[in-house]
Amino acid sequence: ERVIAPAEKLFALPDADIIQLSLLSANPPSAWLMLRKYVALAPGDWIIQNAGNSSVGLSVIQLAKAMGVRTINVVRRAGLEAQIKEYGADAVIVDGPDLAAQVAGVVGNRKPKLGIDAVAGDAVGRLASVVADDGTVVNYGLLSGRDCQVAPSDVVFRNVSLRGFWFSRWMLTADREEVKAMFLALAAMVVKREFRLPVEASYPLERIHEALSHAAREGRGGKVVLRPNVR
Repeated sequence: ERVIAPAEKLFALPDADIIQLSLLSANPPSAWLMLRKYVALAPGDWIIQNAGNSSVGLSVIQLAKAMGVRTINVVRRAGLEAQIKEYGADAVIVDGPDLAAQVAGVVGNRKPKLGIDAVAGDAVGRLASVVADDGTVVNYGLLSGRDCQVAPSDVVFRNVSLRGFWFSRWMLTADREEVKAMFLALAAMVVKREFRLPVEASYPLERIHEALSHAAREGRGGKVVLRPNVR
């Protein structure tokens, strides 16, 4: 219930939904940084990501929308379209061998500049095949458990780049003022109800074992949160 931490690493957050503020710790800043550190995006640009229904995916959608950037969101199964569009998604498509045709049907000749990948394996290659020439794919996860696979034709002839991102690594050397500015900007969006993540359940600390069991379930529809025992 209490934590001792160096004061210079802390800063105050605004008064807002404490659960939503707690969810800003990793997934939303990952989305924030991947949208800003690799490609210069302008309003009206398209990006594409897979795992569009994940917490990072939903964060990308909302943050991109705030930037005026449009999103194509790739999922593994049908039936998620309505849920994801509630968060501001412009397009939701099911992954498969016809991904390129589906993307073309959405964007025409204005290809995405940026791809964001959580899956690795050949899913990376499918994103690389649909981004624009000189585009970038950022890999931040390996849900497939396989190495990233990108076609040499996309790397050599179209100059598509594959980059890696890991939030914990970035935090090791990040400037404190940049970190503070990022979290305060995210918190401000929570205050204005411009940003949220789904929460499936919350538990008090004494039910931590139930919470961990719940968090391990497949197919969850949101985060599982531990609540402090406020007296």
